Amino acid sequence: MPNAPNAPNAQSIPTTGYVRLPQILAVFPVSRSSWYAGVKSGIYPPSYKLGKRTTAWKASDIKQLLNVEGGVTMISTLNAKHPLSGYENYPYYEPSSDIPERIARARRVKDFGWYSGLRPRKANQGFLRLLEKVRPARNLDHVSYWVEAQSGAKFILNEPYHLPQGYQAALQSMGLASFCIPTNLAPYCGRWSETGGDQPRTSSILICEAKHQDELDWIAELLTDGALLAPEWNAIRARP
Repeated sequence: MPNAPNAPNAQSIPTTGYVRLPQILAVFPVSRSSWYAGVKSGIYPPSYKLGKRTTAWKASDIKQLLNVEGGVTMISTLNAKHPLSGYENYPYYEPSSDIPERIARARRVKDFGWYSGLRPRKANQGFLRLLEKVRPARNLDHVSYWVEAQSGAKFILNEPYHLPQGYQAALQSMGLASFCIPTNLAPYCGRWSETGGDQPRTSSILICEAKHQDELDWIAELLTDGALLAPEWNAIRARP
């Protein structure tokens, strides 16, 4: 049975101005990919760029969508189920473990995939060619391979313990683009601690060829928004 818009949360949508995606998804029970598919097909209102990494929707458009007769039917035409398979391709994903560090890591792997829209893949020739371009920057550790499903753009996630100063600038000089993943969505997070306020010792850098800069900027925006909703990196609980 399709889910209906969340009526109590609907009051959080203002009458004027703009709203970001997390506010919208608090009202409509669909996944991010389903929402974007609806925007692309014209079922949902168009977005507006308010800055390089800031996309929003007119609050009045969302209000109107909430009030459209049959709106629930329109929403239910899209697949709202987030795919939960394929994460075993991330080499450090251990969902059946009862060790707190690994439980939290399994949650972050899924949260990273949920908010970014990326899926982990096994290494192939395309990924290995990208890896060779990244290798001169050194400090490769806990490397994994991710793909954007619609475009097929390939990404390397590098999660080293030591990230030298100027690392991302070095990548840029080699024709590569990169983004530092927010800690609470970073999959690996080495050097476990259950203490609130502690930080992991690893960094997580998402890397692609410069020709995919626009896609990376979009993913960066999704992850930045998602970090506002995700629990702390060392939280054991799953995403609501």
